[in-house]
Amino acid sequence: MEGTNGQDGRRGPVRLRPYQQDAIARLRARVRAGVRRLIIVAPTGSGKTTIAAHVIAGAVARGSRVLFMAHRRELIHQAYGRLIDLGVPEASLGVLMGRDPRWRPGAPVQVASVDTLRHRARPLADIVFVDECHRATAKTYRDIADGYPDALHLGLTATPFRASGGGLGDVYDELLVVASPQELIDQGYLVAPRVFTVPEEDLPDLSGVRTRQGDYEPGALEAAVNRKGLVGNLVDHWTRHAKGVRTVAFAVSVAHSRHIAARFQEAGVAAEHLDGATPLAERDAILRRLDAGEITVVSNAMVLAEGWDQPAVKCAILARPTKSLGLYLQQAGRILRPWDDQQAIILDHGGCV
Repeated sequence: MEGTNGQDGRRGPVRLRPYQQDAIARLRARVRAGVRRLIIVAPTGSGKTTIAAHVIAGAVARGSRVLFMAHRRELIHQAYGRLIDLGVPEASLGVLMGRDPRWRPGAPVQVASVDTLRHRARPLADIVFVDECHRATAKTYRDIADGYPDALHLGLTATPFRASGGGLGDVYDELLVVASPQELIDQGYLVAPRVFTVPEEDLPDLSGVRTRQGDYEPGALEAAVNRKGLVGNLVDHWTRHAKGVRTVAFAVSVAHSRHIAARFQEAGVAAEHLDGATPLAERDAILRRLDAGEITVVSNAMVLAEGWDQPAVKCAILARPTKSLGLYLQQAGRILRPWDDQQAIILDHGGCV
């Protein structure tokens, strides 16, 4: 999502789009009808956090207390900033995330990191939001949710199913579908990608890679894809179809991601790598350089598939084969926000499309 808008996530005044207004109206109607556990489903880039922030702002104005949970700091910053944009006073907003200085335990809205919240006293809440709620079946999320038996529980996701392909019906009761990707493309809020695949002989051999929890086993998958010829093909394919376009590459592992970045560098392309162990200040600096055009390619290992938004990045290299529809949609969706009339390009090297 909006990971490049500064630590507080602010973007300026928020004006709801028609489909967002319609979604909020339908949500309120379902709540009035007695629904207490509902998922708001909308494509990556559609503004799910804006919808949530508008609902939260209205709830606070009516005297309700709200807990908004997310698993990444970028999502915490984004939600906080969007609430400020919608006029919620900073004094009414608290952040529960490590040693974040915005800790205000008496504030009616708490924007919380799941990892932090599991070790802290639970704030009071009449409404509990879970961002990226396809994760809500995990024990940590369930334990937190169980502490709010009388609250209204609302989830946000583009992919309302587990990695294994199962549904979320044991956590939520209804889905509210905001809009389909095609509808938002037709309305100009997303861009249709141009997809380039490679011949079957240039795809990794996955015949010996087992499936675990609905997707390829990571260790064996890394061995299958982190090969000199396959990684070299990424660079050649990019040079033919997306040369000069700011790009994100999705790798299987840290070693695979570093290998991809190194091959781009050998080809004279300004490229960098980041992963979950990259210090936060360094990660932010890399993404700022990408946003400024100082580098062209950022390769990553399971960091930028969620909670990140840089509309100027208009090419995605899918170097990580996956059986997970959710992961594929998250990765591909990162480049679909309109920017400067540029075409979105997907280079599929995992047989995902």
